[in-house]
Amino acid sequence: MMNMGEANEVLLKHDQLFAYLQQLLRQIEEQTGKPDQELRDKLEALSKEVVRPPSIPGAQLGEIEIAQELDLLSAKLETVEEHIAPSVIDPEVQKILSATADLWVPTVTASSKDRASIASSSTVKNGSR
Repeated sequence: MMNMGEANEVLLKHDQLFAYLQQLLRQIEEQTGKPDQELRDKLEALSKEVVRPPSIPGAQLGEIEIAQELDLLSAKLETVEEHIAPSVIDPEVQKILSATADLWVPTVTASSKDRASIASSSTVKNGSR
């Protein structure tokens, strides 16, 4: 189980990441001179996904169910890869990802315990979702 210091660090990194993403969104909107609802919606969806508590299986999964879950996850990963592959080769994107790795890596690599901590802390901080 995570101690309070570790839980606070995970939550702090999450908050820093989304503050940074909000700042980037504001910069984009200032440059274009108009609100970007699509980016706002994607940022909101990402935030909800990150703070969503991990599901707790009601029963043990059988081999078929596990295989189906793995197939579903593989398909989702392929979709994500298709979306990000063109951007990742861009030197400017690589520079931004490297410079901000301390913000996004903890969120991306968070364990289920970390995600549960983020979810419970965010619920307490922001009220019930």
